[in-house]
Amino acid sequence: MQRLDLVRERQELILQRLSELIQRVLQAEASQAEPAAISAEASDVPHAEASELQHRLRCELKSRGVTSFRFKRVPSDYYDRPLEGRQQMLAASSIEQLCKSIVLENVLHEPNPLTCTAACHSKHFLVLVQYAAKLHTEKLKRCLVKLSEGTLRAKHVNLRLAPEATSGQLTGFGHNAVTPVGMRTPLPIIMSHHIQNLQPGWFWMGGGEVDLKLGLPTAAFISAYQPLVLDFLGSRMGRKDDLPLCLACRRFL
Repeated sequence: MQRLDLVRERQELILQRLSELIQRVLQAEASQAEPAAISAEASDVPHAEASELQHRLRCELKSRGVTSFRFKRVPSDYYDRPLEGRQQMLAASSIEQLCKSIVLENVLHEPNPLTCTAACHSKHFLVLVQYAAKLHTEKLKRCLVKLSEGTLRAKHVNLRLAPEATSGQLTGFGHNAVTPVGMRTPLPIIMSHHIQNLQPGWFWMGGGEVDLKLGLPTAAFISAYQPLVLDFLGSRMGRKDDLPLCLACRRFL
């Protein structure tokens, strides 16, 4: 019996060491995607100091299987800084990782009970796009028409930035705080394919409060929220169908 007990102890020790090794490998893989440095101006929010809203968003993320994410508080002049300054605050790898969530409205939307459950037939969309990019509404319109497989006609699509009151009513979040996590009304989420292709695969977006930012792995977000990943960006130089948004004044530039 003593010999059998010794074998069991060794097996348990081997299994424990194997479990620790697997955990270290997983942590190393996660650290490759997460920002390594912490800015002195933007600070990680300790769990004990989290707001009620932040607790709610954290619970939703975990319920959807997202276990790696970070909340950061930024100073009040965050939106007065250039993108490079915001990048430094969040310790992002590049300005390409800085993203915004906007609500678009199809002002020509025609309700159809036969297609009401199809995402492309929605009246409103939550769109995730990089600050450094320009949203091309005509390209997005063509994507939606193509996805509908003939059930949505181009003449019934005209995408515009939703009024701030409408955006707040649908999402539950105010200006400069909109996020796809924890929306009051579930909206189809559309993500730029450039966000999906980010390297490293990590991005930052609004966290439900003006001074709160949420960062998480791109792959984890896509798996949890199943956004429509589409190519709808315009040229960096801009053209008449591009939609460069001034989110500070809610108008087209």
